[in-house]
Amino acid sequence: MATPFDPDVHRVALTDQNGNPLPIAFDPDANGGDGGFVVLEVDDVKEIDVKEIAGSSVFDHGEQDVASAGTSEQLPNNNCREATITAKKDNTGTIYIGGSTVSNASYGAYLDAGDVFTIAVENTDLIYIDADENGDGIVFCYA
Repeated sequence: MATPFDPDVHRVALTDQNGNPLPIAFDPDANGGDGGFVVLEVDDVKEIDVKEIAGSSVFDHGEQDVASAGTSEQLPNNNCREATITAKKDNTGTIYIGGSTVSNASYGAYLDAGDVFTIAVENTDLIYIDADENGDGIVFCYA
């Protein structure tokens, strides 16, 4: 699973064979549409379109418990760009995070009490949780 880009952690610096820095930009169409960094050919660049990076216009939070261990629970419908999920500190078992078929045998991430997971996602209802113990749950915030 990909880690969200954090400019304080992920640094990109490309140099030529002499150690001189190369001008780079993120091209969302590179790598077959998956996006990637490309080296700019400065002599060919006449104008570069820069899209404004803006934060979300919403920030809110919620909580979700798993009523019956072994049965996945869908998070509610909330448009967002990113969600951060924290396993409740009083949980006695593990929380499993994934898609609609999440279980303790098939999951994208797991959290023990107090653990945190952040994912870029367009809606919190794409996230499902399951648990080892009835009543264990999560708190989440989204933006």
